[in-house]
Amino acid sequence: MNLRGYWYNTATGDIKDVSTSKHIQAVIDKPEDFNLDKKIIEDTYALHDESLGYEGDAREILIKRIVGSSDWARIREYQTRQRYWITVNYQKDEQKEKVLKAFPFFDSNFINWQKESLWLAETAGQGTS
Repeated sequence: MNLRGYWYNTATGDIKDVSTSKHIQAVIDKPEDFNLDKKIIEDTYALHDESLGYEGDAREILIKRIVGSSDWARIREYQTRQRYWITVNYQKDEQKEKVLKAFPFFDSNFINWQKESLWLAETAGQGTS
């Protein structure tokens, strides 16, 4: 079960609550906030033969592009019968401390930190060099 979810810009302090939605929907709704445009999003989904907003390969690539090339961190809280955890996708080590300060209600013992590097090879509008 998905619980709380956020986009957090560690440079500006901007927080986008996506607890009742999906991270990718926030990107689709306001791509300019994530330094994207609608055409790149639509082309990336088309490249992977997926519907706009579908949580598949295109979504994964777009999220990695955002996290790997900006100050945005993706945060999602999960819970199952056996386990509770929080996944944080980030790029720079200094973002960790900022995430913990901005979200003090998250228990750091349950955070799964996933460092992302800049990865654009399969994103529409990007070369594959």
